[in-house]
Amino acid sequence: MTSYGNFRNGVIWASDKCLGSCPVTYNGQYKTTTGFEQHSCSSDIQNNSHIGFWCDWLHGDGAVMMIGGGGNDCKRADHGIGITGQNEAKFGGRANYFDFGKNAVATPQKTYSLNLW
Repeated sequence: MTSYGNFRNGVIWASDKCLGSCPVTYNGQYKTTTGFEQHSCSSDIQNNSHIGFWCDWLHGDGAVMMIGGGGNDCKRADHGIGITGQNEAKFGGRANYFDFGKNAVATPQKTYSLNLW
């Protein structure tokens, strides 16, 4: 993850894209897991067969790891792990940011379990 750069202290990591992605296969109860709501969506910056890393859409929000698609038809880019609503893909400032979730303006989930392999 750090090979994409140092995005501390308000540095913007992307604009209308994901810096990286990898194919994904889902299993278990992912459909009811917060942050996975767009797992079957494909849109402007990614399709549903991938997870994206360091993603942003329309200078509005972003995710360090975006689950499924992102863009206009997939409810932007703030769904997955490390989400932000800073009006750009960055952390810091006054806007919401959460460890995980489906929307950076929503109340954050209190519990979470995720297995990656």
